[in-house]
Amino acid sequence: NNEAMASLQVRGADVGVSKLVNNSTPYQGGAPIRFTVTARNFGPDTANNVQVTDLIPAGLTLYWTNASQGSYSDAAGLWQVGTLTNGGSATLQLSARVNSGTAGSTITNRATKTYADEADGNTANNQASVTITVVSADLAISKTATPMTVLPGSNVLYTISVTNLGPFTARNVVVTDTLPSQGDLIGVNSSVGDWSTNLSSVVFQLGSLNPYAHATMTVA
Repeated sequence: NNEAMASLQVRGADVGVSKLVNNSTPYQGGAPIRFTVTARNFGPDTANNVQVTDLIPAGLTLYWTNASQGSYSDAAGLWQVGTLTNGGSATLQLSARVNSGTAGSTITNRATKTYADEADGNTANNQASVTITVVSADLAISKTATPMTVLPGSNVLYTISVTNLGPFTARNVVVTDTLPSQGDLIGVNSSVGDWSTNLSSVVFQLGSLNPYAHATMTVA
């Protein structure tokens, strides 16, 4: 009885994080985008008090959240997942709007497992991120008059050209042409879309212009 021995097993749980986004090229001010974060326990033991941090980055405004279990704090970006059994998983959805002034920028959203009671022998899958590129389109507009010199009572044809220089499609394009008070409107035409007038201006609803597409409008 001069010696005794006892064995113990150190509990461990490999909790991995993955992340998806439903639209990686959103428009600023357009429909909200949705991030989906998944926390999964790859075992071998149950993971307790699991926490995942996902703070919405600058350039986005949080719209709504939905967690399959636990709770999410908007201010801290902390998802209190709770318990995950071996092989179990939970999801968090974060919907956010793209702020104005972000066109052309790239924004990365990152989710990180920040705590669990059990030791994690695999830290390589503790973090996941996705990057979005906010759609931008450079619209160039020009206008000419024919003829440049006219006599009173003569007609003038104004030609307006709009070109999308890219790199993405421009949606809901609207061009407003303010009419001079010294003349009377006699005719309007547009190569795409539709137009309307209140006799002081002509509003062209061009719709979408693909990269490097061109639209021509005339006002007489």
